[in-house]
Amino acid sequence: MKESYDVIVVGAGGAGMSAALAAGHQKLDTVLIEKSDYFGGSTARSGGGVWIPGNHALREAGQVSPDDAEQAKLYLDSIVGDAVPKLRRDTYIDRGPEVMDFINKTTPVRFKWVPNYSDYLPEQPGGRPEGRSVEPVPMDASFLG
Repeated sequence: MKESYDVIVVGAGGAGMSAALAAGHQKLDTVLIEKSDYFGGSTARSGGGVWIPGNHALREAGQVSPDDAEQAKLYLDSIVGDAVPKLRRDTYIDRGPEVMDFINKTTPVRFKWVPNYSDYLPEQPGGRPEGRSVEPVPMDASFLG
């Protein structure tokens, strides 16, 4: 292993792999390290489900209303509150779809809407009984070796 890298990503779950992918795409010398013998982290344990409102898979399924970002922000405001700064919550909603588009363009991973898998607290302001979760489409991983 080399002594230095531009980017060191700790944890090979969905977030870590996405960070390493983005860094590598920017031509940064990147290493991804994982303490476990397995990759995937809690993302793998949870089945890979993702809650990112307004993403391409939701748009393709007709599940993005014109006010969806506003409603998703209201939802996060109501369930998270000040535990996470508003700027961070809003950035997640505003930029999350870009992350999903990047993954869609640069990897074979595809996502689909999970019908009737509601937001965790759909009765809260901005919550959706139809849900905003997407999950990876099963794929033949034999290309990984």
